Amino acid sequence: TASAPIAEVNTRQYAAQAVTRVSDTLTSQLSTTVVPVIGGGFNAPAVVALRGPDPSETLVDVDGHQVNNGNTGDYDLSLLDPADLQNVQIVYGIAPSSLVGPDTLGGAINIRTIEPSATSHGLLRLSFGSYDTTGQTLQATGTDDLVGYALSFHRVTSGGEVDNQTIPGDDETQSVVGNGLDATSTLAKLRYAFDQGGGFIGFTFRDQAAYRDISATLTSQDGFDENGAPIYNSFAGSAILSHNAGYGLDVQVPLGRTM
Repeated sequence: TASAPIAEVNTRQYAAQAVTRVSDTLTSQLSTTVVPVIGGGFNAPAVVALRGPDPSETLVDVDGHQVNNGNTGDYDLSLLDPADLQNVQIVYGIAPSSLVGPDTLGGAINIRTIEPSATSHGLLRLSFGSYDTTGQTLQATGTDDLVGYALSFHRVTSGGEVDNQTIPGDDETQSVVGNGLDATSTLAKLRYAFDQGGGFIGFTFRDQAAYRDISATLTSQDGFDENGAPIYNSFAGSAILSHNAGYGLDVQVPLGRTM
């Protein structure tokens, strides 16, 4: 009968420390396993499992709306910039709260994105890193009369650890493999306030799109040629295009008199 254990992750604090991926903010949390898929590597997508290794037993919400696949747990947290969020709420346990419902065994992760602000604010964040990695985040929040807005656009590109490397194949041909990344994440919120008493209707749109070169990940050594040089079973040209979009509609109406 006790309440479920809850952890709050201050993503703004991580953003101030130059962390650019939400998945990196979760690695040190209790009973939280970040699982890189497609062989791992620097540009691998990342999913999260609570209280065990299976991401399908963990529910992922964005602002209270489920976003991951119930069969596989798929929702790539590596594409979310901590600067886009207010915080991340981790709720542990089987059906841990009425907010997330019974569709979970390990627990639930509720990602709380930025909200419209009373005054206008803007953010421009640029990041640069190893393997020709760059990131850009453009953000604006504010309120115009009774309409509030929160807009954010995040883009990341990377050449990867293996950037267009030429390798010999077993048929004496040369091929080029890599593990580059080109991805964008978009968030838009519009909120109309009925009055000053707290009632509102809000619309949220979110979108993730990514191109991942997985040719280097799939390629493996396939022996040696007559001169003793390694030859490879090449998967040159292999790539994954992913797209995840969704929307949410929220209505809040006060039931009593407002003070």
